[in-house]
Amino acid sequence: MIFRTIESTGSTNEELKKTFREDREEWTTLFSFTQTQGKGSKGREFVSPYGGAYFSFVFFPDKDTLPLVTPLAAEATREIIYERYGCDCKIKWVNDLYYNGKKVCGILTESKTEGERTVTIVGIGVNLFKSPSGYGKYADKAGFILDSEVDREESVSFAASVVNRVRELSKNADFMDNYIKNSLLTGKEVYYTDAGITSVAKVIGINSDGSIELSFDSGKKKVFSGEIIMKE
Repeated sequence: MIFRTIESTGSTNEELKKTFREDREEWTTLFSFTQTQGKGSKGREFVSPYGGAYFSFVFFPDKDTLPLVTPLAAEATREIIYERYGCDCKIKWVNDLYYNGKKVCGILTESKTEGERTVTIVGIGVNLFKSPSGYGKYADKAGFILDSEVDREESVSFAASVVNRVRELSKNADFMDNYIKNSLLTGKEVYYTDAGITSVAKVIGINSDGSIELSFDSGKKKVFSGEIIMKE
């Protein structure tokens, strides 16, 4: 595995896309201690101060795994956080981890087809320990895993462990069982937005194909996309 560490970049996803070429191997990883233009889903900003582990890696998923890359990355990250630090995170469908009621991890996957294979860049940002500079306008929503700062080698080692766990889990579809079991949303009322329309729904559960089952006043619906916000 090619693993490159840098001090800071705009976005590890963007930097890796610029430097990656077809002759680079799968699992090539770029790690940064900070990001100045971190990207979240739907074009949102992902605040990335010192205190986090920000990394992106190259993945060539097969056709069965491709729709599940984000859940795969979320479950792998959850497992490594629990194994290394004993912190039991929950997964907010489809790409966030929460700990002590606050978001501590976001995941952004971007894919394109090159010939007969799909190249996916998986970006993961984890608030590994409390940032000394805070989280700006997201201070009331952003959390962190550890109260005490870890050394730089530990941050890098953590990221490498996550990438290796993704590689391991990608060979076994059973990872969805744990993803489903650790869902933050099951049984809760949420706001669901799709195509600019927001409705109140109750989450029935997550399905093994990565979709979420919702119950509306009009009936049940299985959805693969859209945005979910938890009701206060």
